[in-house]
Amino acid sequence: MSNGILVLCAADYRSFHINCGGGQDVKNERIWYEGEPNSEGSAAARNYHRPGSNWGFSSTGDFMDDNNFNVVSELYTTARRTPLSITYYGYCLENGDYTVRLHFAEIQYTNETLRYEVARRVFDIYIQ
Repeated sequence: MSNGILVLCAADYRSFHINCGGGQDVKNERIWYEGEPNSEGSAAARNYHRPGSNWGFSSTGDFMDDNNFNVVSELYTTARRTPLSITYYGYCLENGDYTVRLHFAEIQYTNETLRYEVARRVFDIYIQ
């Protein structure tokens, strides 16, 4: 059991790829990125496990000044937004060494921000 979600492992996996914030699956060359649900809304805390897959996430916080925006379901055109924290879980992974690639792109701007202004983001990333 992980974060209140019971996950039964039918197999051991060696990888998973997530289209963060994109609601649809996307194939890029030979890699299949699984879409995740839109978690915008009023829920301050949320748990999710994609049925039939080996990953899930939990997020906390509430957007105080949430602007309405359209979600486009292609890689690097959508984003996972969370005001406080987000944790992704990989289930049923084999023991061993892994390469973790995180891709970040500045794709959303507020009404006050001009595109030519460079934004600074700080991340605390913990992999166990």
